[in-house]
Amino acid sequence: MNYYVSLKKHFGFLKGVISTFVLKEEFEKQLEYPVTTGYIEFVAVRKKYRRQGIAATMLQESMLLTNYQDFVLDVTDINDNAIQCYMRIGFEEFKRIPEKHGKQKGFNERIFMWYCRR
Repeated sequence: MNYYVSLKKHFGFLKGVISTFVLKEEFEKQLEYPVTTGYIEFVAVRKKYRRQGIAATMLQESMLLTNYQDFVLDVTDINDNAIQCYMRIGFEEFKRIPEKHGKQKGFNERIFMWYCRR
């Protein structure tokens, strides 16, 4: 099942169609990082288990299992807990980009963060 069908199923026809157009470039954009850089696409912890260090542990363990020297991720400007988690691990902000359709998506900027193994 592609994401278009999934969005329509979960949000209904109208919201699903609108979501498809708003999120299309999010799902299909080409990453502009060298092949030596690992891109962390998504981090999630079930709500009742948050703020227990699980996300930090998952990230650290995942990064140890690869040969990448650098890692990049992005996070929305309203996700303060995630930003603090990433900073505690050693990620540093290197770029902010205003979000297209930010009002509809519920955030203003996408913050890009970088980590380099020492």
